[in-house]
Amino acid sequence: MSIPNQIKSPLRYPGSKATFLNVILKFIETHKLYEKDIVEPYAGSGIVSLSLVSSGVIKRAILIERDPLIFAFWKAVFEHTDTLIASIEKVNVDIDTWQQFRNYLKYDTPENQQIPDLALACLFLNRTNFSGILHSGPVGGQSQNSNYKIDCRFNKKKIISRIQRISLLKDSVSVEFDDALQFLHTSNARNSNNCFFYIDPPYFKQGRKLYRYNYKIVDHKRLSDILRNANFPWILSYDKHEFIELLYDDFLKTHQSFRYMTKTPKNENELVITNMQIPSLRKDGQLTPLVNVHLTDFLSISG
Repeated sequence: MSIPNQIKSPLRYPGSKATFLNVILKFIETHKLYEKDIVEPYAGSGIVSLSLVSSGVIKRAILIERDPLIFAFWKAVFEHTDTLIASIEKVNVDIDTWQQFRNYLKYDTPENQQIPDLALACLFLNRTNFSGILHSGPVGGQSQNSNYKIDCRFNKKKIISRIQRISLLKDSVSVEFDDALQFLHTSNARNSNNCFFYIDPPYFKQGRKLYRYNYKIVDHKRLSDILRNANFPWILSYDKHEFIELLYDDFLKTHQSFRYMTKTPKNENELVITNMQIPSLRKDGQLTPLVNVHLTDFLSISG
């Protein structure tokens, strides 16, 4: 099973989840999850859920996001599509506009009337900052003396085309502003038999650099406690670290290699953890690799 025409996200991320689609497809196939909704408590680029829905593998996706700018972007894609597109067409991609949009980072909770403005701020900062990190500096620096200027990743035609395609999924995707830990805790208390969860929390090692709402050790521990008692199928992706491996010591784990894009691209290993059985165990009891591909094969998805 494969996805022939994968969705391309308008948002850039240092560690795209394009290659993780293969893992999710294997997970769905193994456990016959086709009739269940997919839930992403950490929506981010949304590439996994959106590609599954677009291809018809899964009928419905629920995206949860705590960052108000990222939440507002996906909300606007589905509910304020024309307004968002019009604002992208009009916006000047320069350092003065970047300075203006930096002010939107102060918002902690999105108001309904702010959604279109926050959405544009999210897209603008994501496409003009180093590695797509909302709170980092602009490509080319403040002085714009670099060979690469602030607009080098802001191809309006391509971005709008991606938004238009994704917006067609509006009847099959819902977007909620919520804290992932609280959402998962609540999901344990209610009937979630019609869902399976793809969980991609902030990285343990680089979280502070990459996310505005990063996790402390206590948050990573709380997530593992919640998942330990989960009454729904889940599959989790994490950066490979011995602390995370200890937190999930009694769960099935494997890892995959992916291309991590920051100032210096490099290969990293990522843990794959689940509360469900996955076939193909080796003699030593460890999981064999679920996929044999690298993110470089799919970089165009987040480019």
